[in-house]
Amino acid sequence: MQKRVGLAVCVLVEGLLIPYIVAMMAGEEDSIPVSQVAQSGKTVTLQSSGNRVDAEEYLIGLVAAAIPADYEMEAVKAQAVMERTYLYKAMDGKDNIEEEDLSREPWTIKKMEEKWGRSRFQDYYDKIGTAVGETVGMVLTYEGQLIDALYHRIGVGKTRSDTSGLCPYLVSRDSLWDLEAEGCLQVRVYSEEEFAAAINTINPEAQVAADQILSTVQAITKDENGYITLMQIGGYQFSAVQVAEALDVYSTCMTFEEYEGGIRVSAKGIGQGYGVSQYGANQMAREGKTWEDILKYYYQNIAVTSV
Repeated sequence: MQKRVGLAVCVLVEGLLIPYIVAMMAGEEDSIPVSQVAQSGKTVTLQSSGNRVDAEEYLIGLVAAAIPADYEMEAVKAQAVMERTYLYKAMDGKDNIEEEDLSREPWTIKKMEEKWGRSRFQDYYDKIGTAVGETVGMVLTYEGQLIDALYHRIGVGKTRSDTSGLCPYLVSRDSLWDLEAEGCLQVRVYSEEEFAAAINTINPEAQVAADQILSTVQAITKDENGYITLMQIGGYQFSAVQVAEALDVYSTCMTFEEYEGGIRVSAKGIGQGYGVSQYGANQMAREGKTWEDILKYYYQNIAVTSV
């Protein structure tokens, strides 16, 4: 989300962040945090107040919401570049965007304190501000156009290839680190009644009976990594994303099996498996890879450019 590339690193190293100054409205703890990062000249109009905040300031909250703050610095920098790319792509060449037109929600100061705790707040806030400032102005492009900088928390050992042709830079990459991650496998067991009740929240016109579940649940389409795209349950079709959300599991890489008269759902990974694995990025950073190494590994044939 940035424009002026030169100054930011120096500004950040010298003491950059003032965490309790808030987007043009000091004293409002629910507002977007403001730091002393270099200004981009691009702005976001906040939905809550109507005030405008520089895109680089806004980026701090987006990064905080997107990645664990205790991840390695190079992984956090990679996230900052992905979030900047997202924001600038959403702005579509304009100098300002309304916050309600964005699909990602940043953390406020209050949210950061709640999630991190007051004892870690300052260190994590400074860390994210440094990641933003030391990558200031850097975005990701493919053939001169900003990419869809997709990412997921934990993968299944390989990332997914785009089959639509819209994102040719999304080519399957090994990410074996993910298989060691805590939370890579989620298992939940439902009675037939619980499973049917969850599925019946998807569409009031597509109601399935509990006694239909075990005999009818099946994947209609899935990719080579095991991610399901379309399912059939009780004679109705649902997107796998709808089913995963209804069942409160974190991935569409799912399997279903009978278990003690009910149904056991096993889901691998967290997220949909496209683009950067954040866990993999963190492991690469631990191995000494830079943020640029990480991004060029997970996205193929992209360029890192400044705006």
